[in-house]
Amino acid sequence: MTYFVEVLKNVHGGEGDVRHIGDYESLEAAVEASQFLIDKFLIANYRYGMTVADLFAKYQKNGDVPFIFSDGDKTINVGGFNHFKYAMTKCTEICAPVASAPSGKAE
Repeated sequence: MTYFVEVLKNVHGGEGDVRHIGDYESLEAAVEASQFLIDKFLIANYRYGMTVADLFAKYQKNGDVPFIFSDGDKTINVGGFNHFKYAMTKCTEICAPVASAPSGKAE
């Protein structure tokens, strides 16, 4: 079975732009391609000090929305990958405060 990844990009004026990303032999490969697209957007749009909510809102407004289709079951979107859930988890990782490093001083 072949899995297809398509991206829906919201365009101002209510129209959407659909772009074909690729064809994959497995659902896992299609999911990885979708995750890569989201990661790339989030990392490029993150600014120091941004909150999870700010970054996620930016993704919701401007990010590519990947959908996975398969040729075997004629689905609209294959189960097993939720782009919003993944984006929220990734936003949390990216925006998490960095633990302070030990100062190296002996007490």
